[in-house]
Amino acid sequence: MYKYLTPIEGKQLERILKNVVDNCNIEQFDVLIKKIKPLLYDTVPYEEQHKYFSIDDSLNLAKKFIKDYDEQYYYEFLNTLSLNPLNNNSGIIFEFSDQPYANIVNDLITVNFSNDVIDSLSMVHELFHQFSCFNYNYQSSLVEYPSIMSEFLFVDYLKNSNILNDEILDTFKAMRLFNFYENIAYFYTIYQMIKLYEKNETFNNTILNNYIKSLDENSLEFQVVEYFIEDSLDNILENREYTVHELLLYIIGTLLSCYTHQQLINNEITLDDVKLQINNILRTDLNNISKYNLPIIDSRGLNFNNIDNLCKSYKKELNSLSSKR
Repeated sequence: MYKYLTPIEGKQLERILKNVVDNCNIEQFDVLIKKIKPLLYDTVPYEEQHKYFSIDDSLNLAKKFIKDYDEQYYYEFLNTLSLNPLNNNSGIIFEFSDQPYANIVNDLITVNFSNDVIDSLSMVHELFHQFSCFNYNYQSSLVEYPSIMSEFLFVDYLKNSNILNDEILDTFKAMRLFNFYENIAYFYTIYQMIKLYEKNETFNNTILNNYIKSLDENSLEFQVVEYFIEDSLDNILENREYTVHELLLYIIGTLLSCYTHQQLINNEITLDDVKLQINNILRTDLNNISKYNLPIIDSRGLNFNNIDNLCKSYKKELNSLSSKR
């Protein structure tokens, strides 16, 4: 069912869960789980669609979008691509890798390159991290929102420009929504471990095994936990408390992006409004997040009581895919 925890792993996991309970707002986790659990009933119709694209092809797509989005960002991008340090004012280096991830660490943007059109989406995502003039700060709850929102805007731009067909563009969006589904499933699974520790004030194989045995095998909880428990254990043992924080970043970023995109579709806001909001977030210290008038945030910080409309927006984005299949 899941790998057996060694005594050392068991003690390590117990310390990690204790730190989460001691340092995180578990009541807010309770609220979040209540809100997002219903989303686990809806599977994402994601099927990989491959289209050969060279590095230059993907770069050109990213360049066209960035130039249309903001010329200042476009010139920053060109500086980043330059091998001449004198022309690279940001000090950030852009490289390609065949590793199955994309990230930005210590001023080095790594984009996983697979000779596929999806590479362009990875470029855009990481570039919007680069455009932040503050240090790339994972302590901020909004740090993934501009980059994930840029993916939605990128898809809209490509669609309106008739650059790629709808099938490929739906795959772009489906991949993000599928990643979100996995993120909430992992978070849900780790949350169960957090609650087990909170209840028992300890954590071990017996407690975890008894919990899983107690579940109805036909229940959503059993199906999610059984499928995601082993990877969840591996992730939290490897990345410690950061696992919980990183999952929250992507959950918040995706929900906010779906909400903003639906506002844009319904003409409740304009593209210029979205750009202004994103640019302000990118160019401002994100620790002061209450001023951005986002439903998930109030004067005290994150507040998951107000995410019903965000969850509805996610379902609308998901339904827009399902209706085409």
